[in-house]
Amino acid sequence: MDASRFGDGCSAVVNSITGEGIATVTVEIVQSDKALYSATTDVQGHFRIEGVKNGVYTARYSSPGFCERGALLEDVVPQQFQVLAADNEVRLEERMLPLNRITGRVVDGRGATLQNAALLLTTPMSAQHYSTDANGKFDVHELLFPGGAYKLVVIPPPDLKPPDPEPDSDRRLAWTRTYYPGVALPDAASKIVLRPGEELLDIEIKLLAVPAHAVRGVLLNPDGTPAPKAGITLEQSGLTPPAFRAESKTDGTFEFRAVVDGEWRLSAEAESGGVKLRAAQWMTMAGREVGGLELRLEVPFKVHGKIVLQTPKGWAVPKPPTVFVVPDSGGRGPYSHYPLLVRADATGDFNLEFVYPGAYQINTERLPG
Repeated sequence: MDASRFGDGCSAVVNSITGEGIATVTVEIVQSDKALYSATTDVQGHFRIEGVKNGVYTARYSSPGFCERGALLEDVVPQQFQVLAADNEVRLEERMLPLNRITGRVVDGRGATLQNAALLLTTPMSAQHYSTDANGKFDVHELLFPGGAYKLVVIPPPDLKPPDPEPDSDRRLAWTRTYYPGVALPDAASKIVLRPGEELLDIEIKLLAVPAHAVRGVLLNPDGTPAPKAGITLEQSGLTPPAFRAESKTDGTFEFRAVVDGEWRLSAEAESGGVKLRAAQWMTMAGREVGGLELRLEVPFKVHGKIVLQTPKGWAVPKPPTVFVVPDSGGRGPYSHYPLLVRADATGDFNLEFVYPGAYQINTERLPG
């Protein structure tokens, strides 16, 4: 059996920043997406694999706290190498990129640790959700945007006990989203800038209490009559879970007692005759209570469309792409509402079921070429 050896103390995995070897890295020799051989690096980052058959392979490396070279780039093709003969010594070196880590804790206005608080860490390319543990601590590690600038925001749980009232004041307070290092506005937030492999440890974010006001309105059926005992959700713009839930009363009225300033999406769902009814609208809170809102439930309808594909003469006509119909928030940022997806048929026709009145953006997946 023709075979080759890896290593002999020469193949190694090193830290791309320090140049030092990385211990306990799992190294896999891969062919046709299947790992055929494996090894683990020693304390100096060296590894050795024997008995490798002749052929063309790629190598795959994995280790907590590190990522492979080029792993953050799109369309990276792993470098191939060839084993030719039994006495062929193949020497490999992988320079892995150390990842960032951020740890700390979240406390409320009284200084008490806040367990199960939601955290959102954003970069120019992604948004990742985390939460605090039973001690109010968080450990955000193996971040896949090393060397970049992060924004960290704490989202108060909806069931958190309200803040203590201000002395000698009847002003109502509520917890608000708090950006690192402790501000309420995203534009005032400090970016966390870390070099590859750098850590920011034991930071503290104190949840802010700000003035809040009531939101009142009435939920109506499609015919204008009050809609009782229907679920209503009030969520703030941005990548956050629903913030408040309520149920309309017998006369269709509803109330959210303490809502902080910002852009909010008010939505409701009910069922009538086996048909799901929905309603949604945006509202702005700006230092005062909002009353007299009318939220009207609507029945769904169908949308028919057609995709026309124009291709150069002699080119094969590709399959019609998937159609994405995304609710348009009017520049207020994303919220927890998933797009409608449908694939057009061979003629380019598509039909969307259960569409509700509102503004939408229609996009298609990118076709090859």
